[in-house]
Amino acid sequence: MAKYKVEQYAHVIKDNGNGYDNLYLSLKLQNSSGNPTNREYRIVPDTVWPDLQALTNTIIAGLAFAQQTGAWIELSDFEARTYLSLVLPSAGGKENMRVTAVKI
Repeated sequence: MAKYKVEQYAHVIKDNGNGYDNLYLSLKLQNSSGNPTNREYRIVPDTVWPDLQALTNTIIAGLAFAQQTGAWIELSDFEARTYLSLVLPSAGGKENMRVTAVKI
């Protein structure tokens, strides 16, 4: 997985157009070589993370911690299989996550 520093992030929970709420996440990151990159995802509740609010809280807490402390996050998106793997830092250690997501 690629490592990034979090420069900025924004999120909103809104209807995906089919009557279901999804998490829309925008990330402004810096890769390990110091190059900027932007990523946007639509994240969907699934069987592992059925509670959208809990999913959102976990992701945002990890991004906030990384931004405040300068810790690295790791992410890989697998577009063919519609999931996103994340490793997010926290005071208690790292949170490994795999979520259903579409890169937008």
